[in-house]
Amino acid sequence: MSAAKLASILATPPLTERAIRQLVERGYLVKRRRGAFDLTASVQGYQRYLYEAKAVLRRDENIVSAARLGAILAVGERWMRMLADDGYLVKTGRAEYELAASVQGYVRFVRETASAARRKPRRDAGRDPIEEGAET
Repeated sequence: MSAAKLASILATPPLTERAIRQLVERGYLVKRRRGAFDLTASVQGYQRYLYEAKAVLRRDENIVSAARLGAILAVGERWMRMLADDGYLVKTGRAEYELAASVQGYVRFVRETASAARRKPRRDAGRDPIEEGAET
């Protein structure tokens, strides 16, 4: 199959010659000989390319900087590092976090902290401060 025919099959508008060359170089399209491509392998390779490209876009939309996440959660970078070390925030790189998972982790942290505070008995529970003052 010719490059022009393959380009018209794969995309609308058709892929440019440069785009086809790049896809061949990256191993997505399979060339049989000069100007001829293996249709089945090339269509499968192009589908793989589209899937991987969409996965990268989805990932990039969900990655935020530490400063941005700190602004969203209203916490500082040091606090975020501690939360990440404890497994509440999902770090993807240097000063980068996965937004959805980190917000969910922060909510989990807040709930666990509130739950622990409700279960913890107060130190002075059951004491009468007036009686304690009279004993001394």
